[in-house]
Amino acid sequence: RWFVRGQRRLCARIAEIHGGKLRAVAAGLDELRQLFAGFITQRAETVASAKELAEHMARKTEQVRAATLAELKGETGGTLRDLLAAFRSVLIADLTEERFADMFAQTLAYGLFAAWIQARQQAPSKDFTLESAGAYTPKTNPFLRKLFLHIANDLPPAVAEPARDLVELLNHAQMDAVLK
Repeated sequence: RWFVRGQRRLCARIAEIHGGKLRAVAAGLDELRQLFAGFITQRAETVASAKELAEHMARKTEQVRAATLAELKGETGGTLRDLLAAFRSVLIADLTEERFADMFAQTLAYGLFAAWIQARQQAPSKDFTLESAGAYTPKTNPFLRKLFLHIANDLPPAVAEPARDLVELLNHAQMDAVLK
């Protein structure tokens, strides 16, 4: 099933159960091709207001938080575990994994937004990516700048994916409308 703005656009059925056995649906492959073709060619929606951007960013930030917490629960070492240890030693000694995941996700989202604004002002025609965010993070915030430069290529895939979704969301925002 493919949904756009909460409305079902297309549905494809490639198999059905008959007599306890799975059997291919004759038109299923064509329906599936049509569904994938529509999905792939669908243009991403443009975010046209600050409120809309904030709502979308909140959902993506929650995904980063959940992925960060899941990674910490299963990770014995690595970037996130190292960051948690650094935050505990420098900022908050009794910082829990849950609070760290929330803090990290919020910082990441804020940092990406600040870097995106700088990127659009400094180099509007260049691609803004997770990897380039450190270069565009305002020099007035050295903490964020160092954080992005440190994590850009070193996030676990489960955390990098929703972080890249945040970047894509920002890249589809109309800056003039968002900053009104």
